[in-house]
Amino acid sequence: MGTCPNPTCGKPYHVDGSAAGRKLRCKHCSHVFPAPSSVTAGPVPPGRSAPATLAPGQRLGRYEIRDTLGAGAFGQVYRAFDPVLRREVALKVLKPELTSDEVGVARFLREATAAAGLQHPHIVPVYDAGQDDGRYFIASALITGKPLADAVPATGADFGTAARVVRQLAEALAYAHEQGVVHRDVKPANALLDAGGNLLLTDFGLASHRDADTKLTHDGAVMGTPAYMSPEQASGQPGGAEPATDQYAAGVVLYELLTGSLPFVGPPAVVMYGTIHTPPTPPSGLRPGVPPDLEAVCLKALSKQPADRYPSCAALADDLRRWLAGVRVQAERAPSPTVTVVTDTGGPVDVAWGGVADSPVKRVSMPARRRKGKRTWVATALGQLAVGTVLTAGVVLVAILVAKPRTAERPTEATKQEEAKRPNPKTKFQQVFEPDPGTVRPEPFVRPPTILPGWAIEWKTLRAGSKPGDTVSLAVGGYSVRMTFCWVPPGEFDRGSDAPDAEAQHRPVRRVRITKGLWVAKYETMRAQWSALGFANPNSFKGDMFPVYDVSHDDAVKYAERLGALTGTGARLPTEAEWEYACRAGTTTHYHTGDGVAALNAAGWYTGNSGGTVHAVGEKAPNAWGLYDMHGNVWEWCADWYDVGYYQRGPAVDPLCTDGQRMGRAARGGSWKFVANSCRSYDRAWGNPSAEFAPRNGFGFRLVFAPSTP
Repeated sequence: MGTCPNPTCGKPYHVDGSAAGRKLRCKHCSHVFPAPSSVTAGPVPPGRSAPATLAPGQRLGRYEIRDTLGAGAFGQVYRAFDPVLRREVALKVLKPELTSDEVGVARFLREATAAAGLQHPHIVPVYDAGQDDGRYFIASALITGKPLADAVPATGADFGTAARVVRQLAEALAYAHEQGVVHRDVKPANALLDAGGNLLLTDFGLASHRDADTKLTHDGAVMGTPAYMSPEQASGQPGGAEPATDQYAAGVVLYELLTGSLPFVGPPAVVMYGTIHTPPTPPSGLRPGVPPDLEAVCLKALSKQPADRYPSCAALADDLRRWLAGVRVQAERAPSPTVTVVTDTGGPVDVAWGGVADSPVKRVSMPARRRKGKRTWVATALGQLAVGTVLTAGVVLVAILVAKPRTAERPTEATKQEEAKRPNPKTKFQQVFEPDPGTVRPEPFVRPPTILPGWAIEWKTLRAGSKPGDTVSLAVGGYSVRMTFCWVPPGEFDRGSDAPDAEAQHRPVRRVRITKGLWVAKYETMRAQWSALGFANPNSFKGDMFPVYDVSHDDAVKYAERLGALTGTGARLPTEAEWEYACRAGTTTHYHTGDGVAALNAAGWYTGNSGGTVHAVGEKAPNAWGLYDMHGNVWEWCADWYDVGYYQRGPAVDPLCTDGQRMGRAARGGSWKFVANSCRSYDRAWGNPSAEFAPRNGFGFRLVFAPSTP
């Protein structure tokens, strides 16, 4: 027994000893606080009997109780052993006082009937349900991890993790909706994170109707937690049981992960009023630095009207996948003010500074007032005061954006000094550098005023990263397609393997040194990036965020050379040694997630989990340096010629096989249509580099480049 520490609340709460050390949420004001490390069970609230617990060694049906995992409004959760199938399970047991409530029992068992038919990688599978000696139970998969509710930092999660987790949540919901199941109580407490950080949705059809923070009505009513209810759910509209209400709840989860706070807090009545009537504060208002595109996705899912949200949770998942892959999202950002640009010629002028770059532009003409032969002009933007640069007819001009129209005037000295601090407007491409690995996504690029013929792009000096996880991004083709690179520092690693099942091409294990740090592509090259530079799709498979494959080594080199020339980076394919070093990221196991099939399932796609098809990038866990899909999905070309005996005679410092047996070019990483062993960090393959052998070779690639010398 205790009281809420929120000074504006102070209401009493009751928990048992199993809650010690966990986060609690006050049902009166939604304040989140840690439970005391030592909880003394107080008197049970009036009208309830003390919940019966099962001790280790007791049996319920065929299940042997081994440990208590936790407790909730419905009862206890135990770790139990199934002697028939020889596996541990999570066993949920309904409170004894609820067994006399037919509605409560029906809702408890509805979880089993609703979830038993759902087979999805992000839904906790249900194995069994029944009752023994008056106790009702549900047996489901035992997930090693923790509730998502316990993983939300007070200041919000890093943006990449938030997007990835909610993308998985949306995928699970989309699949459930396809099967005719609407969850209706989506919240972090009903989702688990496994040991690999992947989300699994649970508690389908379970109504916590005995808890004060749950609402149950009749006549087509819905149930759920006020803070995660949609407007139609909170107001009791018939649409409260539609898939769109699950999408709204997923938007609340994303908001909470981005900010560490809920959109609306307070007593249930206050929260529900805000949900129905008040627009939420944009996430960036609570946590500066939230990427605008990710904020736009979140706010679209939180739209008051279901028709203004995504058409489905699948579309929400797709937009989050786009953001993770660096592709422009479908959700629109909050509209910018209209910018009026006044010129002496009426010719086209593009504003190219900050957020104003994407504002709608209205062009008018006026007689020029000339001073010392220079053109002057005024641009006005409603409600803003800013300074920008424009480029028209090759002449750089200064724009003063003010709250109301002004007559044309000469820029002030203060304006000139402010302008001198800004990037040179002749730099047609601005590098975005992100030193904080917790901020996974860089901010959108400052769009250049024009895209000049021939892509005449001047680069500032490229810097080395300060630590693993730093990122930079390149604009590819148009400025809506980006390629993100992660910093991989120089260092040493043990190349190859002496394991009993290792082959001659993997031996001997040798200490190899990589002397220069590299920017390594975060993802395998995607189809949107491939086509943005004018390359044709090598097969009939479509999807912007899927890796391009069936690419010849020769064409991969041409792509790298074209991108390198356009950006001044010298982009290229990695050497085998660079690839393995980047893949391992300091690990010595078969996969960066560990050894064995379970570890590979968390890291990559192969024959055992791919379903016979390639997958979109970024769906599996990244390694310690932020690189995705190093194991499986598609083979990745390397710069080396393949030589089975190169490890025995090659150098130990920055090795690159330039001749060898000329069997073909080397490739690494395995593929969605190859077995697990081919996906090991040290496994090697080769292929004919020419285009005539590319069809159906399953080879793709990722690029690297080195920082330039200041």
